[in-house]
Amino acid sequence: MYDATGYVYVLLFNPDRPQFATGDRLRGTSQEIQSAFEGSVAYYGRYTIDRTAGAVTHHVLGSTYPNWIGTDLVRSYKIDGHRLTLTTAPFIQGGKRITAVNIFERIE
Repeated sequence: MYDATGYVYVLLFNPDRPQFATGDRLRGTSQEIQSAFEGSVAYYGRYTIDRTAGAVTHHVLGSTYPNWIGTDLVRSYKIDGHRLTLTTAPFIQGGKRITAVNIFERIE
């Protein structure tokens, strides 16, 4: 979500993450906690847009992945009607080099 004051909030979750056997989020098994962490990421911060380059930069202030705090995440963007496509530069995840593409659609 991008707001009009220049902030971005990102919440991405794998819908197939298993639930914890207990109702206590701090008492999950090692496997449950690992699955929850690996299956989600959230961060927030400020954003700036470079229309000439077709890029949006997320200036991360807080994140579930601590290494991103204080960094800039640059995404190329494309807007087509009510659809926004964000594409990352290649990065390493799970030992593999990948490029993430996230597609968002505005619902009115």
